[in-house]
Amino acid sequence: MAIPIVKIKWDEAVNAPPSYQVVRFRKYAPGDSSQKTEFTPVASGSANYTLTDNAITEPAYYNKVWGYKIVSLCADVEDRPEIEQQTVSMTCPQVVTLTHTSDTVNYSFHNVGGDVDKYDIQLFAGAIQIGLTQSKIPPFATPIVGFFTGLTGSTNYTVKITSIIQGTAYTKECSYNVTTDPSDNGYSIENLRNTAVSNIRLYIGNNNTSPDTLIYDGSYDIDHVITGVHGSLPAVNANVRMVITHAIPITTGSANGTPATPTGTGTYTLQWSGVNSTGSSLVMTFTPAATYFVNWYMDRTSAPSNTYGKLTITLNGVSVVNNTGGTYVSGSFPAYVGATIVASTVYAGEPGTALGLLIRQTGVPGNILFNAGGAHATLSHTLSMPAYGIEIIGLAAAG
Repeated sequence: MAIPIVKIKWDEAVNAPPSYQVVRFRKYAPGDSSQKTEFTPVASGSANYTLTDNAITEPAYYNKVWGYKIVSLCADVEDRPEIEQQTVSMTCPQVVTLTHTSDTVNYSFHNVGGDVDKYDIQLFAGAIQIGLTQSKIPPFATPIVGFFTGLTGSTNYTVKITSIIQGTAYTKECSYNVTTDPSDNGYSIENLRNTAVSNIRLYIGNNNTSPDTLIYDGSYDIDHVITGVHGSLPAVNANVRMVITHAIPITTGSANGTPATPTGTGTYTLQWSGVNSTGSSLVMTFTPAATYFVNWYMDRTSAPSNTYGKLTITLNGVSVVNNTGGTYVSGSFPAYVGATIVASTVYAGEPGTALGLLIRQTGVPGNILFNAGGAHATLSHTLSMPAYGIEIIGLAAAG
C-alpha cells in the first residue's frame, strides 16, 4: 500500500507575514531532529497556498503520526503564529502463522513498528466475539504470539488484530479468517457412491460393547450418492467401526481432515482408534477387504441340447450368474475375501441329464475345493471366498 500524497493548504493571513514555512515532524517524537523537515519558505501575496509532500508516501513513513506546522515567518522571531495538523497511514501486521486444531487457533505476527504502542487481538464467530480481547503492549516479542482455545470444531472464525497509537487516537483493524479442524470425536462421510448390484448399508457402531451401540445406520439405493453424513462419536475408551457392505469404489471419506480413498470391492471397515475422554485424536482408515476374481464356465457341449442344465451363483445372497442357455459360456466377477458364494448346477431339460460342478483355485488345477457329478436334480456348494482366485465350472451332459 502507499500513503496518499499529503497536501497542506492554507489561506492568506489578515496581516500577512513576509513568508510562510511548512515544517513536518514526528508528533510523538518531537525532539527527534533527524525526523524533522523544514520546507522552503513560500512568499506571501496569494489568496491561498498549497504545499505537496511527496516523500511521505515511502514505507519509512508508515505507522508514524506526522505533524505539520504552518509557521508565519514574521520579522519578530518571538512572535510567529502557527497552526498544526496531523496525519498517519497505518498498515496491517504481517501474519507469520495462523494455525488451528479442532478447539484452538494460534496466531503469530510481526510488530509493524512506528508509533504503534498496543495491539488488541479478538476472535469472532460471525458477529459474535468469542472470549476476551487479548492485548499486547511493549516491549513487543518477535514475533508476537498468542492463542484462543475452547473453540468448536469445523467452525469458521475471524481473528481481528487492531493496531493502536496513543489510546484510541489512531487505530487500524485487520481481519484474518481461519476454520478449525473437525472435532476429535467427529466423523464425516462425503461423496460415497453406491455402484453395487444391490442396496448398500452404511453402519457405524461402537464395538466396545456387545452388541455394538448403534451410532448411525442407513440403507441406500443403487447409484445413490451419500453425502453430509456426520455426527459425534462417543468419548469413551472404545474402538468405533464403520462397515459398508456391497459397496464398490468409494470416492472420499474423512475424519479429522484425514482423507482416505479405498479401492476394490467388498466390505470396508473404517476403524477409529484411541477414542477416549481425554480427547485423543481420531484416525480413520479404510481397510478394503482383499478382492479376487471368480471365473465361471458352463459347458453343455455333451448335453442333448444347449438348453439343458443351468449354472447359478449368488454372492452374499445376491444373484450374479443365472445362465440358462448356450453351448459353452463363461464370465467373471470380483469377490472379496470372506464373501459367501453359493454355486449350483440345476437340472433343466430331459430327465437323466447328468450334472457336474467343479470349484478349484485359478491356475492351480490340483487345488480342488469341490467336485461332484451325476444324475442330480441340483448340485450345490457353499464356500467362503478364499484369498485367491477361483474357477467355478458347471457341466451338463447326456445321462
